Amino acid sequence: IKHIQKSSVGEETELETLRQRCDDFDTHLEHHPLWRGQLAFYLQADSLDEMEARTDSLRATFNGSNLSLRFIKNSDQESPLDSFLRWLPMNYHPELDEQFWYCGWVWLEEMLALSPLFG
Repeated sequence: IKHIQKSSVGEETELETLRQRCDDFDTHLEHHPLWRGQLAFYLQADSLDEMEARTDSLRATFNGSNLSLRFIKNSDQESPLDSFLRWLPMNYHPELDEQFWYCGWVWLEEMLALSPLFG
């Protein structure tokens, strides 16, 4: 954000708007921090239809809560089984993920809202 803000040099309306949006985002980050993390939800079902129904229910819950989470379909992943195994809590080691390939930015409030301790 700082790089974009410093690169937007000029008096054009678009650049002024861009600088203002960068300022607004910086202010927003002061009050709503982003943390690196990952969230995974594991569903269990006896049939494919039941699994799809539970997945739809989970998505509806998140959409109704205005959370900015995005769901990744198995068909969009290179190797879904690898992702499943890697995202198990005992398999992810942040110290080995130096390029942050397996975690992303998560709003702290959303992470806490989904936590069993605070949510």
